[in-house]
Amino acid sequence: MELIIEKTSAVMSNAADETRTNTVRAEVTKAKNGVFEAVRNGQVYDKESGMYLAYFNFGVQEPLNINFATADISADMQNVVIADIQAFIAAARQTEE
Repeated sequence: MELIIEKTSAVMSNAADETRTNTVRAEVTKAKNGVFEAVRNGQVYDKESGMYLAYFNFGVQEPLNINFATADISADMQNVVIADIQAFIAAARQTEE
């Protein structure tokens, strides 16, 4: 039986970025030609406290979906989380295998 790679997935995070506001991690999937397909099981944690803030998914065939962990997260913090997620997705789209 001969098997071929059709997609690759890797868990990526911004944990090495000392300037980050929050820690963002997710599974990034790309087609075998390296074209970005999706971000799955995305999680956002506060950099200092480690508090879980949000869960997200995004794909070229689906809209960005964000679920905040609690209604107690302020509107300002929600905006920061959304910006962090968008930056993560932009970086994930540009990474190469």
